[in-house]
Amino acid sequence: MPNWNQPSPPPPEEPGQQPPKGPGAKKIFGLSCLGVIVVAIGIIAAIVVIIVIISLTVSDDSSDDDTGSQQKTEEPKDKDTGTPKEAPADKEKTKRYGDGDYVVGEDIPAGTYESGGAKNEVVDLCTVTTEPKGDKLPQAKTADRGERLIITLTKGDGTVTIQGCEPLKPR
Repeated sequence: MPNWNQPSPPPPEEPGQQPPKGPGAKKIFGLSCLGVIVVAIGIIAAIVVIIVIISLTVSDDSSDDDTGSQQKTEEPKDKDTGTPKEAPADKEKTKRYGDGDYVVGEDIPAGTYESGGAKNEVVDLCTVTTEPKGDKLPQAKTADRGERLIITLTKGDGTVTIQGCEPLKPR
């Protein structure tokens, strides 16, 4: 007949294993869990740092303004009055035309333009197309990243559309 008031005997030991002995036997398990948690937190912190560095690097590469605005340059000043001088020929040579639609002769002067090719984006393709007025045929030019694109625009080209390109600059 079993004795209900006595504690049950310990389970049989597996060969080659020693049961933990002494008052600190259970604490070893607690310390090893703490070590695993500390290592996991360190790994997560390292991943966060890497993600931040990558995002900062990518945002520096895409510093071009995608609104189609033109690059600003320092205007020459009159040495007597200190006011900016008008130098239309020089000013036109420094303008850059980013992504957007431009009316030839109004927003962008007629002439020959070049681009450094596609921007460093998800799709590496630069396209410049025209929507001419009248009987003139449209132009369509494309370039990959690092490939130079050259296009000559006349007033008859109507509207020019630039997409995914390094800014066009006068040649």
